[in-house]
Amino acid sequence: MCAADGIYAAGDIAHYPDWRTSESIRVHWRVAAQQGRIVAQNMAGKAVKFRGLPFFWTMQLKFSLRYVGHAQSWDEIVVDGDLQKQDLIAFYIKNNQVLAVATSHRY
Repeated sequence: MCAADGIYAAGDIAHYPDWRTSESIRVHWRVAAQQGRIVAQNMAGKAVKFRGLPFFWTMQLKFSLRYVGHAQSWDEIVVDGDLQKQDLIAFYIKNNQVLAVATSHRY
C-alpha cells in the first residue's frame, strides 16, 4: 500500500496487485476499510501485504446480488442454478482457479 517513499494510499484512489493473480485492480467501499488497517501497520514500520478479497452486495426490487473476489477475465463461468429465474451461483474461473463468485436470488 506504499505508493512512494513515505506516501501511502488506500481505498478508491489505490490500484493494487491482486494477491492471487498479480493483476492491478481498484475497487471501493469495504476494501477501503480493509486497506486502511494495512496502511496503518505499514506506516508503523511493519511490512504487511494486503490479502483481502473485495465483495459487494445489493438488493433491488426483491432481487439480491452478491459478488466476492475479482475477475477481470476468465476462461469459463460455471453456473449452478436457474439463470432464467435469477436464482443461481456463478463461479468465474481462470487457469483452474476460482477468482470470483456471484450469487443472485429473486424473492
